[in-house]
Amino acid sequence: MHPIPRHGLPPYRVALIHGGPGGAGQLAPVARILASKRGILEPHQSARSVEGQLEELHTQLLSTEEGPFQLVGHSWGAWLAFMFAATHPGLVEKLILVSAGSFDPAHAEQLSRARGRKLHQHERDLMARIERALQTREHPPAWAWHRLLEISLKADSYACLPDMGDKIPPQWDVFLPVWQEAAALRASGELLAFGELIDLPVVAIHGEDDPHPWTGVAEPLGQVLEQFEMYRLPRCGHYPWKERFAREAFFARLEEALDGTL
Repeated sequence: MHPIPRHGLPPYRVALIHGGPGGAGQLAPVARILASKRGILEPHQSARSVEGQLEELHTQLLSTEEGPFQLVGHSWGAWLAFMFAATHPGLVEKLILVSAGSFDPAHAEQLSRARGRKLHQHERDLMARIERALQTREHPPAWAWHRLLEISLKADSYACLPDMGDKIPPQWDVFLPVWQEAAALRASGELLAFGELIDLPVVAIHGEDDPHPWTGVAEPLGQVLEQFEMYRLPRCGHYPWKERFAREAFFARLEEALDGTL
């Protein structure tokens, strides 16, 4: 197990759970901002199954001899943190879901349509060709992964700021098997069922212009969680810390959620 990146000063009781799957290092810009006030852990997941990533995160957090933790999960990381809070309640005191994917497959169908509206036809066609090619190759070329990320960033953003130095290496070998398994958990209802085991505060922060619809988070979780709040960010896409008009509001809401004032 690789050492967990740490930011700021101890105690380290906030853990940022990256998206992807396979997006290790993606939340480093967020960690650096939050570290001015508190100790931040930034565990990187590399396991190639959902259960493997849950076990990996458990081992990582136990190794710090800290806790209980506030988990801040982004995108896929929000799902992972959600499942982790259900299966390891003694290690988690609060859950903050940032730009989570829809928990209900009915809402998930809106994603491709919303993304498509932000892309030109040639970009939609190229995205589809790359996705098909990646799924048929065991070791896809790095350029294909990077090009897919570039198109996806455009589709997922409202007014994205220039590159913030958080580019990550290709990890398609992590993304594909974990995502296929996670999508099946959502389709079967098992993902949402984890919420029945969660008895702690859960806050969702979500951009109103995120193609992952906020209703796919608010409506299902509002039905299964006893302590749930959602904060919506106007003029904001899937990566709030990169958004020109929402960045400051995002960090303000995130700090309030961590402080317990939101």
